[in-house]
Parts: sequence; C-alpha cells; structure tokens
Amino acid sequence: MTNNPNGVAKVEVKASTVSEAIQKGLIQLGATRDNVKIEVLSEGSRGILGLIGAEEAHVRLRLRRPRVRQAEPEPEVPDVEEVEAPAPPPPPPRGEGEAPPEPLEESVQEPEPAAVETVEKEIDAADDAIEAVRNLVKKVGLSADVEFRQRGQGTSEVPVIIDVTGDDDDLGALIGHQGSTLQAMQYLTRLIVSRKTHEWTNIVIDVGGYRQRREQSLRELAQRMADRVRENGRPISLEPMPPNERRIIHITLRADPDVTTRSVGQDDNRKVTIRPQR
Repeated sequence: MTNNPNGVAKVEVKASTVSEAIQKGLIQLGATRDNVKIEVLSEGSRGILGLIGAEEAHVRLRLRRPRVRQAEPEPEVPDVEEVEAPAPPPPPPRGEGEAPPEPLEESVQEPEPAAVETVEKEIDAADDAIEAVRNLVKKVGLSADVEFRQRGQGTSEVPVIIDVTGDDDDLGALIGHQGSTLQAMQYLTRLIVSRKTHEWTNIVIDVGGYRQRREQSLRELAQRMADRVRENGRPISLEPMPPNERRIIHITLRADPDVTTRSVGQDDNRKVTIRPQR
C-alpha cells in the first residue's frame, strides 16, 4: 500500500546509516519496503578517527510499477521494462587491508583515444592525490609540506609516491601507533582519487621517511629471527602487525631455503610466525 500524492517515482537519500537513509526515502515516497526497489549507492565511511573524510550512506529508492488488470485485454505494444545496468567488474586486486572503490555508473560519452585518455588519467590521479593529502593535513590542524617523491602512473609497478615533511611533533601525529594513522590517510586518499578517476589508483604516502625506516627495520628483524630459527630449529612468532608490515616479512624471507613464514591470528592480533623448512 502506497500513499504518494506527489507522484514521485524515485528518490535518492543520504543519512548517517543505510537503514536511516532507507527509512527517510520510504517516508518521502509514502511507501513500504514491499512497494519499492532499494539500491545502496554507498554504505558511507567513518573516515579517519571517525572525523576526517566521513561520508553519509547514500541509497536510491524506486517505486515498483503496479500491474493493472484490464477487463477486456486488447493487443498492445508491450511497455519496455526499465532494467538496471549490471554492476561493473571489480577493480584489479588490492593490497591487504584495503577496500575497493565503489561501483561506477556507465558513461554515455564517446571514449577518447587510448593514449590520450591514459595520460589524462595519470595527471589527474597525481594532482587529485596530492590535493587530497594537503586537505587532510590541513583539516587535522597540522603544518606540513606535501610534495611528490615520484609522480608515477598509479599502477602497482609505478605508484604515485607522496612525501609529507615538517615538524616532528606534527609528523608523529600523522603517523600514529605503528603507522595506523598514516595507513588510514593513505587508504582514504586512494578512495578519494579512485572515485574521481573511476579506477583503482596505487598511491603511497610516506610521512617523515617513516615507511622507509620501518621497512628497513622489519627486513633486518626478519633476517635476525630467521637466523635464530636456523640455529635452534624452533618456530618464532613476531609481534602483531598490520597487513602491509606482515607482507614485508613474507617478501624478505620467501626465497630463504631454510625457513618459511605464515600469518596466524585474527584481526589486530594477526602476526607472522617463522618456521624451519621441512
């Protein structure tokens, strides 16, 4: 049963949660869930620390077309039923702990020549990335310089690399415990750029050289622990680490003929164990 005096057939609504957005849309249409088709355009995002870059949930509600029975059916040209376009295929595989961008609507514009389109996307992706990082730093009230280390193509092989430098206290706040804030800022930047370019873009952000120092430290740790496993023949478990740091341990030791690595545990307690090869 619907009560839609304005004759509105479709609405798009934003709210803090998907459920709240759906409820608002039902009220606007004067309909119940049984009478509408619901499409979740975005589930929203809490952003960094629940504040920076937070986005509302976004849904589209469309009234279902009622079927009218005619007393005396006559030959008619059937109505063309509106069909929702299928979702596009998922983007290329991402790194551990990173979520893909949302599905994109199909463009009706003529495609540009491949070579020209690639150059434009690379330039836009790099510009959008550095602008997003500068805005995030500004929004959290910190002072830092944001510059390109490598104006790459945004691919796995040639990423866009951005350096953030400045006062040590401000940089420490941007890094967070074990790089958690830095990782969140990098994820959010990738999400912002991917939504603008309509494709996944590989962006790496380093704050005060933290990533370089941390990677070197983890490689040295992996080698020391592998030597200890070789000496005593017993497995060793490292401290819990985020996905990108566990990956460094795995890559460092994957060619070692004497040891093997494996991630164990759940969520924040997931860690790498180094074991003798058997």
